[in-house]
Amino acid sequence: MESESDFIVVITDRNGEVVTSSNPMEPEMTAVIGHTDDDQVPDEGVILESDWADEKYVATDSPIIMDGTHSGMYSCLPTAIISKKSSAISVGNS
Repeated sequence: MESESDFIVVITDRNGEVVTSSNPMEPEMTAVIGHTDDDQVPDEGVILESDWADEKYVATDSPIIMDGTHSGMYSCLPTAIISKKSSAISVGNS
């Protein structure tokens, strides 16, 4: 799937069950996905977790709509990557 990317992509079916993922699922990803109310996610998607300073992953839900039913395409990015890049920027600006 996203082999050249730092993102972890998870696809779910209309019942919220994971169909496939680009990497093994971790409990933090499962918790974010499991607490998503698909009826409240707009067709253009939504940021589910953005607290990169305190959480292990930032996550988005980009719905796949088939026959009017929401299936999910979730993208998770390890926050360690953001933290590392943020630190590099800070050092570079010193």
